[in-house]
Amino acid sequence: MTQEILGEDKSDIAKGVRLYCQAATNDAKTKEKTWNELINEKSQYSDKERRSMMAGFFSWDQRETVCLPYVDKFFETIGTMEGKHQYRYLKGWIQILMPRFNFKPRHVNKMYAIKESAKTQSFKNLI
Repeated sequence: MTQEILGEDKSDIAKGVRLYCQAATNDAKTKEKTWNELINEKSQYSDKERRSMMAGFFSWDQRETVCLPYVDKFFETIGTMEGKHQYRYLKGWIQILMPRFNFKPRHVNKMYAIKESAKTQSFKNLI
């Protein structure tokens, strides 16, 4: 369907839409591939492209199915990203990807622990 709408459009906007739609796909292998690209500090995608992927990742209708494993993965991963990604990327990661739809008390505790172990004040401020 994306191809039907966007056709051969090679613009940055069209590329972002394609990445968003791919990330929003209800397929476990696609989610895993997208997740791995989002946590890869040497990703081939630009910050803007990765933000498009983040925006599509936690699709509302998938939050209790294919996206569920990535709720805990978000909290497991965020603490390992300090120093591997630029501040702007980390800020987007937290603002866009934080799984607010399934936030549990254990996640609050995890965020406090991550904040306490952060090496820089700027990272602490993000958390």
